[in-house]
Amino acid sequence: MATVYLAEDLKHGRKVALKVLRPELAAVLGADRFLQEIKTTAQLQHPNILPLYDSGRTAPTQGVGQEFLYYVMPYIQGETLRDKLDRE
Repeated sequence: MATVYLAEDLKHGRKVALKVLRPELAAVLGADRFLQEIKTTAQLQHPNILPLYDSGRTAPTQGVGQEFLYYVMPYIQGETLRDKLDRE
C-alpha cells in the first residue's frame, strides 16, 4: 500500500523513516485507509510501537505533478522484516 524510504530530517539532524502512499493505489482505493492509519498510529503509545513524528500531503508544484500522502516515524537500524521472516 505504501513505500517506506530512509530519509534525513534536516531540521533535527536525524535519520527517519518516511512512509509514502503509492499514488496508483491512492487513485484506485482512495486515501481514506492511509489517513485512518495515520490517525491510529498517532494515538498509539507503547514501547514496541514506533511513534508518529509528522504527517501531511505534498502539493503539486505549480499545479503540475501528483499529490503524495506521507507520514514520518523514527528510523530503527536493523534487518528488514522480510529478512527476519526468511531467517526464522
